[in-house]
Parts: sequence; structure tokens; C-alpha cells
Amino acid sequence: MARQQCTLPVWPAPTKVESKTPGGTFLPIERLHLPGNSVAAATLDMTLDLKIVHGNEVNIPCRGFLLKAFERFKTRAFSKPFLYREFRYKGEAPYTDSNFTAFYSVPKSELNQLPQITTLTIDVRNNEGWCDDTNEGGGNIRPEILGSGPQNEGYRTVDESYEIAVYLSSEGSSSQTKSYIQIVSASPVGALRALSSLGQLLHSVPIDDQKDSSSVVTLGICPGTRTTRVATSTDKALFLEDAPLHAWRGLLVDSARHFLPLKDLKRLVSGLEALKFNVLHWHLADAQSFPFVSKTWPKLSEKGAYDPIHGVYTPEDIADLVRYAADMGVRVVPEMDVPGHASSWGVGYPELTIRCPQHVHEDWYANNRVPLSIDEHGVDIETLNPLKNFTYEFIEALFINDVFPAFPDPFIHVGGDEVFPRCLITNPEVNAWIQSKGLTRTNFVKELQGMFEARLMTILKKGNKLPVMWNDVLGMKGQENLPKGAIIQWWNGGNGVPQQAQAIGADVVASLGWYLDNVGKKWEDFYNVKVPAGAVGGEACSWGENSNHLNMDQRIFGRGRLAAVAERLWSQTAADRPNPTTVKRLGATLCRMNQERDIGAGPAYPDFCAPLRVHDSDGLFESQTSDGFESHNLNSTRGTVTQVYESSPFEYGETQQLHEHWILIISSIASFQILTFFFKKTRKYFRNRA
Repeated sequence: MARQQCTLPVWPAPTKVESKTPGGTFLPIERLHLPGNSVAAATLDMTLDLKIVHGNEVNIPCRGFLLKAFERFKTRAFSKPFLYREFRYKGEAPYTDSNFTAFYSVPKSELNQLPQITTLTIDVRNNEGWCDDTNEGGGNIRPEILGSGPQNEGYRTVDESYEIAVYLSSEGSSSQTKSYIQIVSASPVGALRALSSLGQLLHSVPIDDQKDSSSVVTLGICPGTRTTRVATSTDKALFLEDAPLHAWRGLLVDSARHFLPLKDLKRLVSGLEALKFNVLHWHLADAQSFPFVSKTWPKLSEKGAYDPIHGVYTPEDIADLVRYAADMGVRVVPEMDVPGHASSWGVGYPELTIRCPQHVHEDWYANNRVPLSIDEHGVDIETLNPLKNFTYEFIEALFINDVFPAFPDPFIHVGGDEVFPRCLITNPEVNAWIQSKGLTRTNFVKELQGMFEARLMTILKKGNKLPVMWNDVLGMKGQENLPKGAIIQWWNGGNGVPQQAQAIGADVVASLGWYLDNVGKKWEDFYNVKVPAGAVGGEACSWGENSNHLNMDQRIFGRGRLAAVAERLWSQTAADRPNPTTVKRLGATLCRMNQERDIGAGPAYPDFCAPLRVHDSDGLFESQTSDGFESHNLNSTRGTVTQVYESSPFEYGETQQLHEHWILIISSIASFQILTFFFKKTRKYFRNRA
């Protein structure tokens, strides 16, 4: 059977794709860019059945985890069918990749001839020990295992590889139920990644290309070389093999500069699952606020949060998010940045921090005097007092009693960045310590911070946690004593930083060049950043000075910048630099984020992402009419769903609010004319009497 490489609209790009096309099975479907070419397709039955392959059919490990993943997949496939159109050049086609599968329409007369897929099989080769399979656990994945591996051997052993095979019945076969999809994965997390990729092969294809017509959910297959086969055979029409390039693929989100509600954080995690990220680096506290609720030290949030009632994360909130993220295959790694960036700690517990209000009013970044109201960073220079034993007693009680139990991941980010001398030297104890060590006021920081970090590592060891630290800690005294497995996050400095970290036995996570708050950078700039040799992965960073829940989606997902990082971290076959195929896949990916996950990710270039309305409670599409919303039932026999645009009179962005404004204007004009009429009659009446 002939095979060929082809390009699928999967993001990040998979490692290997093969297709082979049995004769007579597929119909030609018009392609968007190159109408003369064809792709192969099959319909997905809405009653799609899941079969989990396991020797013990009675007690299947991780059954609950896999069922929830499958239900999310079905919801996206049938309740939120994907409809996307790229820009079409009217002259010579600008793109020449004839293997890119993007559909236009299918003739109604030929719909029944498409193969119909009714079964999805998931075969997890190693699912022992991953989940809590007790009655109470319900087969949910254990959050700690995402960072430790099934035998506690480390996060780099979590195998996320998978294979997808699509078997389609040849023309003339006795039953269409022989068409099915098979997922084989090395772990339950690998099955998640497979479902993300499989979902990107689904399209909502209009029947006869009519606006008010139904759509059919189809799965697209690259065109292969046609061959003659026995009429009753079932062929592997598509084979996709994939595995991540890097073990640590993360996003930093900052909820200290602006509080981010839990529902928005969950939406963010859903987007991470779509892009196959596996780490949410949660920058939980900083100089501006401390929203983490501590039972041991309650005044941290009571005094240090923006709002101690509406602007905090309770233990229940955090447990909810950690559970939700684990279901998506995403680890939650908290950051408690110390000793710098700690001003909010001292609001409730003043004895903890070294305060320097005069320096805070100076913007250290620009070294100019700026009013505090417009100073983004000045307060960041206040630090914990590294010379007080109470500081370490406080941190140990906070971490051991509150932070470590809330976050089961084996890693915790402890910051270590931007410890500046000018605030420290305002403290008499620090000045006395400098003199006692024979140091100067310009070279003491590395030794003082080294002492602090050494005591901090002792606390982490008690909790069986490993540190992630910003690369500012490199060069401090005692850096060679960091525990094995410690991670240095590279955010500034020269290209020699990764080698410097590796020289002391630390792993490296790269973030340089991937700061999402640098809004002037385009997705191509992010795509062109390379992870240094030997690094375990990378993270994009979304700092929160100018971002909250209102613009978070666009900041993080918009314009394709995070997607670019995702492909660079996952894909072993990604292009060295963006090419036309990269561009086309990116547009479809951003549209899916909008339509399937309700993420407001703005586009990277001109295209069309259909404004479908979805009724989330029951999965029905809704068409807006003058009488309100009219629901359309789903046809369960063919997996057909009704595709609906916003209908008249509110077409393509015109809103009901605008319509009401016109009514108000017309009413005002009519009222004015009536008043004018009565005014003229009254004036005429009094004139006649005079």
C-alpha cells in the first residue's frame, strides 16, 4: 500500500503523518485555496462510542479520567462544530501546499456516500498507578504524578507520546460500522494529547454551501495514492505518530498585579490543553498583593490582598483549579517570590520586611522620580529581612502548613530575582552585617542572598519539594549546593546563562524572548526563538501589570504568539522558520480556540472565524429570531448538526443594542415633530385671539 507524507491542520505539528487511500472510498471535496484538488473525508456519528482497551474489563485504570476527556472531545466536536475560512486570493493562489486539508462544502447528494465513523478506541499501554481508582477517587488522575512520574522518577519520564490510526471501510463493505478511530498512547496523558490532535481534524462542513443549511461533522484525511483493494476491506487511511520535544512546556500567569477570577483561570487552562502545554506557572503573590489565603498566617491576605473577600484564593479554590488542571494534563506550579518582591507580606506582618518608602517612590527601572500612582515597579524593591530568624520560621510554617499541601506538584517556584541593594542598605541590621563580613555596600547582595537561599532550600527539603528559581540567583554564594533537579528559569542575561546553570548541575527552562507583555513582538518573533541545547523546556510569561481578566485572552492567546511557543516546545518536525503551511495552520488554531473553548484569541492575519452561537447548557445551537432563540435538534443518525449564523436583522456584528439606538433616534425625531406641530398650532391660536 502506497504511503505519502502530508500536512494536517494540527498544531503543534505532529512528528509523523502517513496516509493511504483505498480506491473508491473517498469523494472529492472542494478545497478552499486550490479548488482543483481533493481531500478525503468521513463523517463522525454523533453517537460516537468509546471503547477503552484493557485486559481487565471490570476495573479499568483511569476510566474516569479517560471518560471525562472523551466527553469534552465530543462536546467540542458536536456542540461546537468548527467553521473557518481563510483569505482567498482571487488570482493565482498564493499558497501551493496541495496537501493542506481545509474543506469548503459537500454536495447533499453525495453525503451518504462518505464513510461513517462510529467508534473511538483508546488503548493506554501503561495506565497503572496514574489514577486514584478507588470509589472516592473515581478514576481521576493524581495531580502529583504529572510532575513525578508513575514511580516517582521525575517529570521527564512522563511519556506523552501517542498514535492515531483512522480505519475506513472500503466501498462496498458490508457495514459502515467498520470505520473507526484507534488511539494508542503510552500513558493516560498521551491519550489527552491524542484527543487534542484528533479534534483538529474535525470540520463543520456545510451541505451544499447554503447559509441556512445543515452541516456535517467530518474528519479530514490527507489525499493518498489510490489503489485497488478488495471491496470488503478496512484500510488504515491515516496514521499519525507524535511525542513532545521538551518535557517542560509552560505558561506563567500573574494574578498578583491583577486578581484573576477562578473561572478565567480555568478557561486559560483549557487553552493550555488545546496547545499541549503541561505546566501552569502561577505567579501567586508579589509586592502589590498577596491573594493566597493562609490559615497559618491569615493577615497575609486579610491585609495584603487587594480585596480580602473578593480578591483571594481560598484552599477550596486552589484545590478546584488543581483538580481541573490535572484533568487537562496540566501541572500547577505556584510561585512564592522571595526574598524580593515581598512588600505585600509586610502589610499584615511588618516585622517581616525591609521597607524603604523613599526609594519606592523612585522608579528604579528608569531611575527617575515618578509619582507612586504611575510607578509600576518601585514597590518591588522591598524585600523580606534575611537576617531575622523569624523570617525563616514564618516561611517554613507558611510553606509546610499551607502552600505545599495546596499544590501537590514536586516543584515550587521561589523566585530569587531582583534583590536590589539600595533598599537593603536602609536597614541598620544589614549595614552592621556588611561591616562584620568585610564587604561593601555594592558587593554584599550575592553573599547575603546566598545565605537566604541556603536556609530556604532546607525548608523545601523538609517538604520534599524541588526549587525553580530565576537566573538572578546564579553567582550567589553557595549556588553549587542547590539540590539535584533544581531548575533555573532563564529570563535575562546573555546566551551563556544556560551553560552557567548547567555547570552547577541545574536544569534550565528558557523564557528569554517569550514575554507576552512585550506586545510589540509578533508571533513570528516568538516562533523564531530556539530553546538552548540541554534545556528541559521553556515557558512563555504573561506579567500582569497591564493585564487582567478583561484582556487576558487576547494578551495570552491572541495573534498566535503563545501558539508559536507551543509548537517550538512540542514539535520535533516544526519548521526552522515560519512558512506558508505554518501560517495556514495557525489561523485555524486560533479560530478553534474561539469557537470550541470560548477563548477570545484575536487573529494573526485576515480570515473568517464564523460567529456561531452556542447554548452551553444543552449543547444545542441557537438561531436568533425576532421571537428570541430557536433551538435546533441534532440528527443523531448521521452526526449532523445545524450550523447557524446570527440571523437578520443583526447581521455580522450589528448588535441589538445598535438596533435599539436607532429606535431611540427615530422615536426622538417623531416626538420632536409632534411637539413642533402643537407649538405651531398654539402660536397660531394666540395670534388669532390678539
